[in-house]
Amino acid sequence: MKRLAYSSLITILFLLSLSHLAHAQEPPLIVFSDIISGPSTGLNDGRGEGAIVTIWGYRFGEYPGKVYVTDSSGSRSPAAHVYYWKRADGKSPGGPADLYSSHELYEIAFSLPRTPAGQVGISIETNSTTQSNSIPFQVRTGKIYHATPNGDNESGQGSLDSPWEFVNGWDSRSKAPGNGQLQAGDIIYTHGVEEPVFGDSTRSVGMYLRSINGTLENQVAIISYPGQPSKISSPKWGVQPYSSSGIVLSKYIVLGGLLDDPMDDRPTFGAGPTSDSTSQIRTSKDGRIIGNYISDRPGKCSNGSAGAIYSTRDAGSNVKVFGNFLHDIGCKQTSHFQHTTYMSKRTADGQQPSEAWEFGWNRLEDNKAVFGIHFYDQSPHDNRNCDPVIGSLKVHHNLIRNQRGSAINIHTSDYDNIGACWTADSQIFNNIMINVGLGPVSEINNGTQPYAISIGGSIDGDFYIYNNLVYGVSDQLSRDYETPFVFRLRNKFEDRKIIIANNIFQTNYPMQMIRVQTEADFSNDTNIWFISEGQTNDQKSEYYSMLPGSSLLMDPMINFHNGKVFLNEKSPAIGVATTIETKPLYDFFGSRHGVNFNIGPVGSQASLNPPAPPRNIDIE
Repeated sequence: MKRLAYSSLITILFLLSLSHLAHAQEPPLIVFSDIISGPSTGLNDGRGEGAIVTIWGYRFGEYPGKVYVTDSSGSRSPAAHVYYWKRADGKSPGGPADLYSSHELYEIAFSLPRTPAGQVGISIETNSTTQSNSIPFQVRTGKIYHATPNGDNESGQGSLDSPWEFVNGWDSRSKAPGNGQLQAGDIIYTHGVEEPVFGDSTRSVGMYLRSINGTLENQVAIISYPGQPSKISSPKWGVQPYSSSGIVLSKYIVLGGLLDDPMDDRPTFGAGPTSDSTSQIRTSKDGRIIGNYISDRPGKCSNGSAGAIYSTRDAGSNVKVFGNFLHDIGCKQTSHFQHTTYMSKRTADGQQPSEAWEFGWNRLEDNKAVFGIHFYDQSPHDNRNCDPVIGSLKVHHNLIRNQRGSAINIHTSDYDNIGACWTADSQIFNNIMINVGLGPVSEINNGTQPYAISIGGSIDGDFYIYNNLVYGVSDQLSRDYETPFVFRLRNKFEDRKIIIANNIFQTNYPMQMIRVQTEADFSNDTNIWFISEGQTNDQKSEYYSMLPGSSLLMDPMINFHNGKVFLNEKSPAIGVATTIETKPLYDFFGSRHGVNFNIGPVGSQASLNPPAPPRNIDIE
């Protein structure tokens, strides 16, 4: 009895300490959700009422509070059911993407309560006085379906009592939901389904989506049910929308790879064949790719001329790629034409302009396919220009670590010099890039792109690069074949804004920091540039002298805790950032910026992870 009482006392004190910390810190912040619309009835799983929505954000806490849905009249209703409230650590019952280790994100899955159709707000409450922001959601009509491993695509109705078996609609004669059976506005929850791989002599595909026409207002969502992650594993094509649009894919494990991985440390030159390409997930116009774990199959690696997340034609238009964990994609043999992600258009057919896409809160680690976040296009060689991309390309709150080639590359090529390929602005902010621009090369006649950020080309738009952190650029395997730079700037248009502000650039190898291949003017406001190792101060000064005069040349005093980056309390980056027109509201870890905010994307104290809860709480 005494031991039990003591244990209970420790638990109470632990909860009280967490409560005290919750009062002391900022309120919870919701940053994104998997779906942005759905019905408030029709789930029929014996727990909830309407669509299951997963939200991700900061400071949700270790123990469940309340989730609310507020309609336009101000009437607030609690969630019909909360399936889990936890750290987004990649462990069941949550989604497979570990975003807590990188971003300290939490996730909550809940079912919508019965609510009239219309715009609502989703918010959470961690205690009686701590409430989050509200994110918009559209309650609308639509059907909810289910697929389970023991289902039947021929006779099943898609309910839990009569579920479908899998989604893959490769066989045009089948009744699989992926073969045109899903309509705009439908949601299908898959319960631990491993998709069968179909194909022919040249193709293999894990989830073929044939003629499924979702829209931005009525997307078609394919989501793993809480605690039952589904899987797609195919050497070439994973998710392949064909004549489809508005597809949401959330909380899936998606694996690819067709080459044998050499599994050793010897440099390997000569890429594998590029006639076949691996693409784990192909995007669709107005779609969303949210909270997935994306990698290569065991012992295999991606190759070809695509990317783990890949778009062509208008399939990238208005796509959102949030909260995915892309890990260990590619190997030493992977061609330099194959990328970790690859967003392109590659048409010159007079198509309608594509709306710019957005990448946020993703984690990219240990990828050997060249380039981390890669946006690229080129015109054909027959006097035709690229079809345009318009709007604002956004790359923010991404962690890119141990990346072969540039961490972020946004570039287009107009070979016929007709005009701009794209007319989109670019915003690159609040990203952390650690140990990037790595080698080796796979084809000896091609370089390794030993840069952190590379932008420009035939893009008639403004560039805003602000509040990013680069820590470590290039290795010997990349420097043997190309001169390294932290930042490469090349743009053919001289009258566009190029603003580089409030960034921290630190290398552990002596190199020229910036390579300018343009006649355009650019502003360099309050950036810290620092070479930490390898030369005397006089030798470093030679490289520093090539930087713009407003550069800050000093040690930013970067520290690490539990793999996360923060500033030493004496860092010269604290509180001295320049206010620019695109100042971010929050930093990488979701802390709100004050009037005097920091250079770079992080604060001055490591986020000390609280100890694991003393017991598990079952909220099923």
